[in-house]
Amino acid sequence: MYGFDYHAPQSLSEATALLAQHGAAAKPLAGGTDLILHLKERRLKPRHLVDLKRIPGLDHLTAEGSELRVGAVVPLRALERAIAGDELLQATVGAGLRQMKSPTLRNRATLGGVLANADVTADLLPPLLALGTTVALHGPGGDRVLPLDEFLLGASRTALGAGEILREVTIPRVAGGRGFFQRLGLKRVGGPPLVIVAGVLVPGPEGGVARASLVAGAVGPRPARLPQVEQILLAARPAVSGIEQAAAAGAGEAGAVSDLWATKEYRQEILEVLLRRGLQAALGTGGDR
Repeated sequence: MYGFDYHAPQSLSEATALLAQHGAAAKPLAGGTDLILHLKERRLKPRHLVDLKRIPGLDHLTAEGSELRVGAVVPLRALERAIAGDELLQATVGAGLRQMKSPTLRNRATLGGVLANADVTADLLPPLLALGTTVALHGPGGDRVLPLDEFLLGASRTALGAGEILREVTIPRVAGGRGFFQRLGLKRVGGPPLVIVAGVLVPGPEGGVARASLVAGAVGPRPARLPQVEQILLAARPAVSGIEQAAAAGAGEAGAVSDLWATKEYRQEILEVLLRRGLQAALGTGGDR
């Protein structure tokens, strides 16, 4: 590690002023699970750390009607407990959280930190995007709210402006929704997931679906919504009759790429399999191919 100035602001305005003043030389600190690792390995060398944990109002977690509102410094373990009784959130967000095997990690890492880090292989991004999550930002110019899809710009890139802080995350609680989370990762320690897919379906008349939201992650430069898959499912009567066509379409539209870990073609093949499994589970067909 190396030397830096540590700041512990007591208000949002003080924190944003510090970040705006020091610009790229400053980094906000929430849980610190990724940031501290980057500091140790000298991948990041900020001259100022701005600790957000003492700012009042960033540690709230409340269920308000059809929404779950999560402050930026709320640990993932607290979020895990808060969604314990919600079947849809358990099948989507909860499944993503369970990929983090270490209780220590879940107790320290924060939802705000995960989103601001914008790691395209993060397990939580596809389920949160499928649910229609939004983020509230606070900066020198005041507050603004963005859909998570507009906040995430690419690998380690977000829409945060100069001096802005991710203040709150709002997760919709979709009444009557059915969800799924599917993932294939490497067995070797430290390897990233190769494919993630998450979906939210709301049953409709005649065995169809009234709403479909499907997102693939870890396959390309950013998580990808799958509109062709959604349209096929919305049009199918019953919806289960469209599963094969939807899975095949999703493999082609996710923007899969080749990298050190897997080829584009392998990712497409796995995505089709995982989409089929997830849709079968959510629609109650019981298949496992």
